[in-house]
Amino acid sequence: TGSPDSLLAENRHLQGDEKGKLAVAMFCYSIAKYIASYLVPLGRIDCLVFTGGIGEKSSVKREIIMDFLSGLGVKCDINRNERHGLDTGGLISAQNSAIPTFVIGTNE
Repeated sequence: TGSPDSLLAENRHLQGDEKGKLAVAMFCYSIAKYIASYLVPLGRIDCLVFTGGIGEKSSVKREIIMDFLSGLGVKCDINRNERHGLDTGGLISAQNSAIPTFVIGTNE
C-alpha cells in the first residue's frame, strides 16, 4: 500500500482497494506460513494464540490467517473472532476446529 501502517492497509482492504487487499493477504499468508512451519519440528500444534497489537485487535487478519491454516483443521468462529473472544475466555476457533485458537492480551 506504500505505507508500513498495518491499520491503513486493513482499512484499504475493507474498502475493496486492490493494493490494500493484496497487502493484507500477503501479510496474513506470511504469518500462516510461519505458523505452519512449526508443525514439522514440533510434530503437532496444540493451540494457536494471537497476541500483541495486531493479534489482539485485528479480527480481519486473524480470520484470514485462520483461513490459510484451514488445511491443518483450523476453523474460525466468526462471532467469537469479531468479539475478540471476550465471552469465551479468549477462544475464537469453532467448536469443530482441530486446533483451539485464542486471543490473549499482553501486558507490555
